Amino acid sequence: MPENPVSSYTFGDSTVAAERLRILAEIFEPSSREFLTTLIDRRPANIADLGCGPGYTSRLLTEVFPLACIVGVDSSPGFIQLAEQMAGSRVRFVTADVSARLPSGPYDLLYARYVLPHLSDYRAAVSRWGKCLTSGGAIASEENDWIETTQPAFKTYFEMVTAMLADRGQRLDIGAELEAIDDWQPLIKFSSQLVPIRVPESIAARMFVPNLEVFRRQPYIRMNHSEAEIHRLKTEIQAIVERGDPSRLVTFWRRRIVWLRPAT
Repeated sequence: MPENPVSSYTFGDSTVAAERLRILAEIFEPSSREFLTTLIDRRPANIADLGCGPGYTSRLLTEVFPLACIVGVDSSPGFIQLAEQMAGSRVRFVTADVSARLPSGPYDLLYARYVLPHLSDYRAAVSRWGKCLTSGGAIASEENDWIETTQPAFKTYFEMVTAMLADRGQRLDIGAELEAIDDWQPLIKFSSQLVPIRVPESIAARMFVPNLEVFRRQPYIRMNHSEAEIHRLKTEIQAIVERGDPSRLVTFWRRRIVWLRPAT
């Protein structure tokens, strides 16, 4: 997969970034599976996995909805190549910008995990997605409200990420922001839950280390943080990985929202 560390994909779409997404999928798959299982009575026939990356969420969707036709959509050609190798023949993948009109459709279910923070106008995107749903179709989204930690290295890391995203007109934790919006025409907000997902610090740190390799090449980071600063933070977070202390936890407060397109 070609390296493209400074791309429009905020967290990168390089080989290092793909490894980070593998770790993320390992950490969050159980909670995402539980969320999707609550939707099982909808029996969707056509599903789009928005921002599918290397295909981990697409593979999860094939397991939860074994009779559905699934389309994985991502803006990175490199990630789409990896997804095609990994997710199996039941998923068709398309390289496209999920913030624009979606390919094919209409869909019974649109799934988006950690996608909305990367869109400069996520509200407009959700509205466009709603127009791609069947009557009675749903959008299921998972985003962070906030991340709770007492680890100083993690606090420094999150401050850095938050500032980098803000420079791009994006935000890290938007769950509460989504919850506060009532008017989602043509959709209605069917449900909203705040769920704590507690992860050992050493496991979370495995995800953050490759991120720092990606971030250090971003223009904002290069302008505002020295190589020595990045190296020091990476060393501190790598030490957390190596300590492997299962008693110290970081809590991802996950916002799960389901929007419906009312049946006509």
